[in-house]
Amino acid sequence: EDGRRYQVTRDMKGERANLQLLRTFVDDNSLSDADEAFTDRAPLTLDAIGLLRLMDFVRQQPEQFFMEWPEGGQLHLKVPHPADWNISLRSKAGWFEVEGEIPIDEDTVLTTAQLLQLVAESPQSGFIRLSDTDFLAISDRLRKQLARIESLAVNNRGHVQISEFHASLLGSALNGEIDIKHDKTIDQLQRKIKKSMAQRPAVPVQLKAELRDYQTDGFQWMVRMTGWGAGVCLADDMGLGKTVQTIAFMLHTAQEGPALVAAPASVVLNWRRELERFAPTLRVTVLNSMADRHTAIDEAGTDDVVITTYGLFVTECDSLLDKKWNTVCLDEAHVIKNRQTKTSASVMRLQAKHRIILTGTPVQNHLGELWNLYQFINPGLLGSHDHFHDKYIVPIELQDNKERSRQLKRIVSPFMLRRTKQEVIEELPDKTEINMPVELSDDEMAVYEVIRRRAKQMLEDEQSAAGVSVNTLAEITRLRQAACSAQLAEKGWTGECSKINVLSDLLQEIVGGGNSVLVFSQFTSFLALVRQQLDQLKLPYLYLDGSVAVRQRDQLVQQFQRGLCPVFLISLKAGGLGLNL
Repeated sequence: EDGRRYQVTRDMKGERANLQLLRTFVDDNSLSDADEAFTDRAPLTLDAIGLLRLMDFVRQQPEQFFMEWPEGGQLHLKVPHPADWNISLRSKAGWFEVEGEIPIDEDTVLTTAQLLQLVAESPQSGFIRLSDTDFLAISDRLRKQLARIESLAVNNRGHVQISEFHASLLGSALNGEIDIKHDKTIDQLQRKIKKSMAQRPAVPVQLKAELRDYQTDGFQWMVRMTGWGAGVCLADDMGLGKTVQTIAFMLHTAQEGPALVAAPASVVLNWRRELERFAPTLRVTVLNSMADRHTAIDEAGTDDVVITTYGLFVTECDSLLDKKWNTVCLDEAHVIKNRQTKTSASVMRLQAKHRIILTGTPVQNHLGELWNLYQFINPGLLGSHDHFHDKYIVPIELQDNKERSRQLKRIVSPFMLRRTKQEVIEELPDKTEINMPVELSDDEMAVYEVIRRRAKQMLEDEQSAAGVSVNTLAEITRLRQAACSAQLAEKGWTGECSKINVLSDLLQEIVGGGNSVLVFSQFTSFLALVRQQLDQLKLPYLYLDGSVAVRQRDQLVQQFQRGLCPVFLISLKAGGLGLNL
């Protein structure tokens, strides 16, 4: 240098120590593959995240390492100072508005909306991409805090908002590396939630039923959740008593004002019977049977329960919407799963202090149905439908995004209670299951075998096709019918039916012992053959399928419950909704 020669003595021990430090970092962060071990001589190729981790490592070891960049190829790794970030939550009309500015460096200042959008777009790593060349290194604790805020927030015309229904989930979002300022409304709401969730209300003495433990838990859960203003979804399996749990809740809140129950037509009369049976102190009005519906709605007060079909929301919409209800319960709530129907639009406008939906199938086809149900019980919780579509439906259903799926589950879970029969099996009455194999006669087996071979051949012929044809599916259905009775598959069949013969013997034995029996079948045509056999045996029976009118259906149920007829033949489709037998 400047015409003079210099000699430098290398610190080989220090270089080896630095190399070992670098090797340890590479191994600990899994930056190299087994086939591409990092050695003194072999180069190591890193992906974008690996490079960013290395840059952050070098930044923290200035005495041991430095980086050189080709001209124009440099990346910039910025280090945040969360203590300088000014983020606040302000209560406004049922929402908490997220406001503030985030200084990254002298040249970069982000709004809260921009930062949360960048968090959503960044991979699950310790870096947020600010631009093509700029990245922000964040700690795991800071990322979790930002991700929690982003999962709860919705962007409403440039305003970042969090629903008040998320107050119970805000704890970990408020406490972290960022000191988020918030007004006293949040603290007050959180105290209200804590107080409400500590309740252990007793089952009303007016309830003429003894609840099982899980049913008592369901009743108390509804009281606790609605006590701080949240709506709820009771999604227990069919047969676990969603109706009686809700009736207990209505008794608990009867003095606060009238209740409205909306249900499919096939379930309305069942609600009336259950209320009269379990809650005789409540006055029950079935709106569909009232001549002056407007007066019935207008005069409903404490201890009153008004029951209506969903269909009346179109004809009696104004009267139902003008009334301030204490409790609104939507039974079989998946009826309103389609947000574009008139019924759904009307139901959303109901005025209610407490909102309850009952359904065993919160999601039948796609997540959009879940959004509509939650829009009724907790409006705004999941944002607008467009927001929900972009944030959850597309990532979960189309991209299989596990993180978004976990976030959505965490948001909706507090407001949904679902128990399966397997979970509460110890509290249910014992069930004895006996399978009775029926051997078909040779003639019946011959009919069955012809259909089986034909269906098998059709399936083999379609193996190379994209899917199974309608004709093949029809043939498989015929095969199932032939397993019930050859006459269903071959109209000219005149022989005996082995299965009906066994069933006849069994029914006579059950009825002869003074017991009652339900006989279900998917095929009404098979039940028709059973009816012919019972007529010949002069064995009395009741019959229900989808063609039976609602009022007649109610009469049939009452006859069976009173023991007036021991045999009840029911099609699966007609018996799958609103029957308590």
